[in-house]
Amino acid sequence: MDPILLQKQLRDNSADLQDYYKDIQSWGEEMKRKEALLNTAETSDVPLPRNKIPKKEKSVTPKKVEVAQTAAASSKVPKDFTYWEKFDVDAECERIDKSKSDDDSDLTDEYDEAAIETAQEEKEKGNKYVKAGLYTEALKCYTQAIASFNYDATFYANRALCHLKLEQFKSAEADCTIAIQLDDKYIKAMHRRAVAREALKQYKEAKADLDKVLCLEPENKESQKLLDKIEKILKPPVKTTDSVKEKS
Repeated sequence: MDPILLQKQLRDNSADLQDYYKDIQSWGEEMKRKEALLNTAETSDVPLPRNKIPKKEKSVTPKKVEVAQTAAASSKVPKDFTYWEKFDVDAECERIDKSKSDDDSDLTDEYDEAAIETAQEEKEKGNKYVKAGLYTEALKCYTQAIASFNYDATFYANRALCHLKLEQFKSAEADCTIAIQLDDKYIKAMHRRAVAREALKQYKEAKADLDKVLCLEPENKESQKLLDKIEKILKPPVKTTDSVKEKS
């Protein structure tokens, strides 16, 4: 390359670079001047010129104000404005909500223990009523047990038994379904749902329940007896030779 042209290009590049730095410096000085003007406006009662009045900030919810104050109080937060451009208020709200719920978690164990104790007492009452054949009273007790603690599958299965005895088959099916969701190997709940479904003429669904019961407990005679009954209902009638002759 021609040395003269090379020197000219270097001089041009140097000039461009100097202009670039001047622009950056001018921009920085302008930003400082505007910031100083805003700070002066906050502490002074003198109104700013119309073309210098800062734009009204968007309103924020009290929760977001709390988040901003919390973040600003932290010593780890940078002081430059670029941090706040990237600051995710919604994520910070979720973090604060989670921390508050974690702080309250110390009370849940005591509450759960009391709730479980109450639920067990109601269950025992219900069991006594079932033995006495008082299914309506037993149903009420199991309902109270569920209201106190609704994560025990036996409460639903026991209430389903009361529904069956009272011929409330749809309610029995629903309670058994919840019990099975809580315990997917709960054989009594599966069998009782099959009984309810058989009464509701949902034979295919009842058969599916009984097949699973017998898979888990092959010696279950009660379920096998009910399955035999349902399979006879589902089995299509066999055409005999006599019936064929009559048609001909």
